[in-house]
Amino acid sequence: MKYANSELYDIGRIFLKHAVIGFDEFLENSYFNSILDNEYLMKRPLEEIAAWVLLDYEDFKEDAIDLIYSFLEIQNIDKDESFELIEILRDSYVSLFEIKKDGEDYKFHDLILDKNYTIEYTSALANVSNKWGIFRIFGPNKKKIVLQRIRTMVETEYFTFHSNLLKVFKELKYKEKTLKIDKEFLKANLLNFLSVSEVTNWGLYGNPYDDEFEFTDEDLKSAFYKEDLYALNDLKDFKRALSENDEEYILAFFDYTFSKIYEKYLEGDEKSFKDYDLDYFKIFANLCNGGDFSDQNQLIESVELVLAFYKKLSKMGREVKKPIESLQKVKKSIFDFIKMLDESIGGFYYDDRLPDLIVKNNPNYAANKFIENYDNFLTFLDINYVNLLKSGDLSPAMLRGFVEDAEILPTKYVKIYKNKHFPQIELYLFFTIIKSLTYLYNPGEVQEIILTDEADDYMSFDELKKYSIWIDSLSKEDFLKPALGDNYEIYKDLVLELFEKLLSGEDVRLSDYQEAYIPVIQILIDLDILEEKIYLKITKFGQALYDYYGTDKKKDNIIEVDFN
Repeated sequence: MKYANSELYDIGRIFLKHAVIGFDEFLENSYFNSILDNEYLMKRPLEEIAAWVLLDYEDFKEDAIDLIYSFLEIQNIDKDESFELIEILRDSYVSLFEIKKDGEDYKFHDLILDKNYTIEYTSALANVSNKWGIFRIFGPNKKKIVLQRIRTMVETEYFTFHSNLLKVFKELKYKEKTLKIDKEFLKANLLNFLSVSEVTNWGLYGNPYDDEFEFTDEDLKSAFYKEDLYALNDLKDFKRALSENDEEYILAFFDYTFSKIYEKYLEGDEKSFKDYDLDYFKIFANLCNGGDFSDQNQLIESVELVLAFYKKLSKMGREVKKPIESLQKVKKSIFDFIKMLDESIGGFYYDDRLPDLIVKNNPNYAANKFIENYDNFLTFLDINYVNLLKSGDLSPAMLRGFVEDAEILPTKYVKIYKNKHFPQIELYLFFTIIKSLTYLYNPGEVQEIILTDEADDYMSFDELKKYSIWIDSLSKEDFLKPALGDNYEIYKDLVLELFEKLLSGEDVRLSDYQEAYIPVIQILIDLDILEEKIYLKITKFGQALYDYYGTDKKKDNIIEVDFN
């Protein structure tokens, strides 16, 4: 079977993302002492080491194939296809590349092997701006894809790293005259490659952890014992826990993660990180149910980061047995937590496959009318004194002014509008409330709508992230039901019936529908799910969403790779 690159990328990323679960304990086997003794190598993220063991290390080949096969088997992939996928994954390799944008794709020039590749865009290439980088690429198709983005480099970093790498290769060639530098050489010597990358960082920037760590919010500092923050003087263990090894990223992620835990869970109960009996099983359940992680990867890395912190405290002599045990319990139940997160409707969580799906199928995603109108809705709430009435409706005069400016259609033209006349406003208002973009200080009474810091956070997101958050929310019955109230079943039947007609090839005009239903269909048009020419038509993006939520997501089954 020929796999599309997007399918290969999803399979590879899911496998590697969960391959690290339990891998740190596996690595402690004396067989890998040479890795554990390499202080530079142990600063690298665990995923890089796990990928080498599973995809490159010849001495572990048979066991690696068995592990990958077990993973694919639980994904309901048949035997023949599994062995084909194993071959594809194990054919991947890491090298140093020069990067150039080429339309929707990228041109990669392997600077070690002097080979050129066309690389199809995936989220691994999001926000790549530097000209050089270390990547793991793979794929049997003409266009390859990036499986791992290990590091991108500015000019100074590139020249220093390249020079250091050539010195290592020269030394190896001196010891073995017949040495051939090819793909198999790079796979066998990946650990040397990663070590040189870390040595280069150290040589250019020195030890970045000498200064005392400062939180973005100074008040949070008092939630820790000062001495406990000395754990941040050496970031080796934290780098192994995260997919990024950039020091600034690690410290920023530490700041972000512990700030979130404190503000969302501890502060209200007058607790702090000075309490060594915190139950992180409850804390992470609370955060997942609230949608407080942007995606699954952020959840997994947050657990790993917090656990790494408490393990360091334990080495420092702190009595932190309960936090460590509760975090290990979270790791063992991580798929239950992922499910909680996936089913949440609060916060800014979104399915991490959506950005790729949007980019590949909707070239106009950055100028989406539905998303732009919601931005305008927030601005409208921010600059006007808009009241929420006891009934839960927006004040009629203000509502009329906004919908007329935004050209949002009502289900019925009346003198005094209510929210129910505008399903789009019902979605906007519920989203604003459930995502905590406004603070309702006195439910059941007339109150002014005041935006929160979360609204500022939302407005700072790029259009792709906003779009992903909205699509994820609109895919969930638990969001739509309370947002649309009594009309939910009517609108649901309308949309299902419309899609059934369009998928069967029936010609359908917007004018075929009565006035009350047109605003709902218009929402689908504004979201670029449908388009209206002479007839209504499902767009490429709409079809991709239909296929994903109707088939692919239902089949999705993420498992843990057991190294023990």
